[in-house]
Amino acid sequence: MAGFLSRLGQPGGTKTYKDRVYGISIEYPKSWKKKDGMREAVVLFMAPRTSPAQVFTANINITVQDLTGQDLTLDEYVHTTIEREKQFIADYELINIEPATMAGHPACQITFAGKHGYTPLRFIQLCTLKNHRAYAITCAAEAKEFPSFMVQARQVIDSLRIEER
Repeated sequence: MAGFLSRLGQPGGTKTYKDRVYGISIEYPKSWKKKDGMREAVVLFMAPRTSPAQVFTANINITVQDLTGQDLTLDEYVHTTIEREKQFIADYELINIEPATMAGHPACQITFAGKHGYTPLRFIQLCTLKNHRAYAITCAAEAKEFPSFMVQARQVIDSLRIEER
């Protein structure tokens, strides 16, 4: 899968991120910045700014939550996630929830909107449950940049792998 973004005019190809503790790997464009352990996220990937006026940096983050001892269905986990997001994202607006696939596993895709200050944002979050863990990958960008950002973000999402344990 290396170099999959060069078809989109992204020079330099991709890098692979691996986390052995959580058993994940994902490819991301070399031009993006990677930050480990940002807040609740295992890893955060930040796309380059598209203009000096850009207020919010488009990004993808991955979270992994230990669910040992909790008997949650995917639907229950998604509902809990939505309620938590409402507390942290200004003007949270749920747009859509639909079945999806994430790293070859049944998943749920949540599309929602919110604000960063006065800047409208758009989000897509995919969640799956595996090995007594909840895996979530969240893509966020300014609403006006979101469609073009998602062209790259979708390929990053599709490269995610979760190890069998």
